[in-house]
Amino acid sequence: MKNRKRKMTLVTSSQNVFIPQEVTNLKLHNEGNELFPNGNGPRRNKNMAICARTVQGSFDDTINWPMKAMIEFYALDRSGNRRSYISFNTNQTADVTESFVKPPHTENGRGIDHFVSLSNGNPYPNDTFTVEVMINYKEN
Repeated sequence: MKNRKRKMTLVTSSQNVFIPQEVTNLKLHNEGNELFPNGNGPRRNKNMAICARTVQGSFDDTINWPMKAMIEFYALDRSGNRRSYISFNTNQTADVTESFVKPPHTENGRGIDHFVSLSNGNPYPNDTFTVEVMINYKEN
């Protein structure tokens, strides 16, 4: 099964950012990521949060569902060095799996609420923030 890697470069602010990814040349699942620069839920203002979910794509009728993969997120500094790492399985629990079924669906993304610590303030205030996303597919 193929693996996929991409980088998202964002300017951090207090706004949540959702970035979909359309895969046009590979028969893979499309997914989108949402970054919460000020956190989400009980960890709001303590940690940045990041999540993922499937979005509609050209190959939805020809690929296996639900999406089964390990999704890894890396926070990169201005020099491209990895500063933070976190990962999760798309099929670890039923509530997580619901975000990775065949779209369209109404599920919010699932992910990590403790991606980057904000304990010493935002390490990327009004600056460029790059997230590297690795998707390692598992056999369906």
